Amino acid sequence: MKREEKVTLTLDRYEHSIMIQALHELRNDMLANHQITDDVDDVLLKTFDAPVTKKVKWRDEAR
Repeated sequence: MKREEKVTLTLDRYEHSIMIQALHELRNDMLANHQITDDVDDVLLKTFDAPVTKKVKWRDEAR
């Protein structure tokens, strides 16, 4: 069994929204063309369920 590579994207809320909208539009186009949407559905669900992490800003301290 071949191991798949994983890719991590870092998106802000606006970019996350664009990603969801683009995937949703692609899915609708595929449905209109009677194509199977399983792969797009999987990516869309992963995008919805992606964990949110808060960026911690560290102060520049003199060393």
